[in-house]
Amino acid sequence: MENSFLKKFKAKSTSELLEIVNSSGYQESARNAATKLIVERGEQQRLISSLKEFSKLELKDLLKNLSSYEYDHELTSSSLKIYRNQRTGLTGTVLFFIGLAFILFVLFNWWLGNTSWTLRYSISFGLLAMILGWGRLRTSNYTYLKLNKNGVSLKKINEETKSETVILNTDFDYFSTRKYSRSVSIFLNRRTGKPMSVVNLKLKTFEPTSEFASELAERLNAYVKDPTTL
Repeated sequence: MENSFLKKFKAKSTSELLEIVNSSGYQESARNAATKLIVERGEQQRLISSLKEFSKLELKDLLKNLSSYEYDHELTSSSLKIYRNQRTGLTGTVLFFIGLAFILFVLFNWWLGNTSWTLRYSISFGLLAMILGWGRLRTSNYTYLKLNKNGVSLKKINEETKSETVILNTDFDYFSTRKYSRSVSIFLNRRTGKPMSVVNLKLKTFEPTSEFASELAERLNAYVKDPTTL
């Protein structure tokens, strides 16, 4: 996909490529292709100088940048929700088709007249693999952070665990950011418990991830204190 964008964008001017890099309306592969073309032209400095001034964006425009990091959002008059939903598709697909292959193998042998009892192991394994695979395909790794006038809710669901934490305004302290080698996390700090990572953004070349995370944390702090300010 990225290679097709490289060919498509090659004739564009650097200014046009910068618009693509800074637009959340384009796919990540398109923005990566535009970034590579700018680097190939030796104009990396223009990437740095074109960083968005997030503090000047309205909240709805700031939140659109979350799509670059595999997050979505819902902003209403009464709440703000930031969430990510990742289905465990690869493992589920592999298990399902392995199971299907075993079932087809057994059916083919039955069609040839082979009714050996040892085929029961194959059909049992095949059915089990298909059931497990289908279950994983239907299961999501889901996480969300929700803010409203009452406080903050954090919910996480995966194949093994399900948890939901509610932090009242009386226990909420503030949001902060912490930078790692490959990502930036937004932490929720509580007065009575350990800080919790609630949003994790992967660092991307020539994208102002740290600046975006810091501005988002400040907006979240302001929202918890007074939702009407945003």
